Amino acid sequence: TVYATARLSAAVGDSAKAAELLTQYLESVPPSRQDGFKEHAKLSPEFAAMAATAEFAKALVGATSGALGGWVSAFVLYPLDAIKTRQQSGDKLGVFAMGAKIIRQDGVFGLWSGAFFSAFQSLLEKFGYFFGYTLLRNIYTRVFGGVPGTIATVVIGYLSEWSHLAYTLPMDRIKVTKVKRQGTDLPQDIFTIAK
Repeated sequence: TVYATARLSAAVGDSAKAAELLTQYLESVPPSRQDGFKEHAKLSPEFAAMAATAEFAKALVGATSGALGGWVSAFVLYPLDAIKTRQQSGDKLGVFAMGAKIIRQDGVFGLWSGAFFSAFQSLLEKFGYFFGYTLLRNIYTRVFGGVPGTIATVVIGYLSEWSHLAYTLPMDRIKVTKVKRQGTDLPQDIFTIAK
């Protein structure tokens, strides 16, 4: 598994690879179980040296904060995303008219149809971004002995943004399909996209 590979990487001294794999694994774990895995990683002898570093701790704190903020934001703002997606799929109604149409067709909760999936996607995206950003910024500071300047900060942000695209782009496609095809179930949407 990814977790076992992360432990092996940490055991042989490749803390960068171990941190990357551990992050990947934590992103796949539901938020309700993340604290348990974080504690296990901190207590694991393979991760002991890595977990004791300030970079690792700061990266986990930043990633968790960003993930929770992303989840709340995505859930609260989801009705606007649902309206926008329906408009982009060909319906030329205005924002309020589209919102009223969704409420008439699906009820008030129709505005949040697919919101949990979108919020989960946002949670993973923000966790990946903030973990990558914090970790890269801390590594930069340790290697170069100072706070990154403007260009270095932009490069770190750019690399951090790329860190989550491999798993959030397919999720975004599923989300758009879910909003456009009301009344379908998630496994069917995934199967349709995979074809």
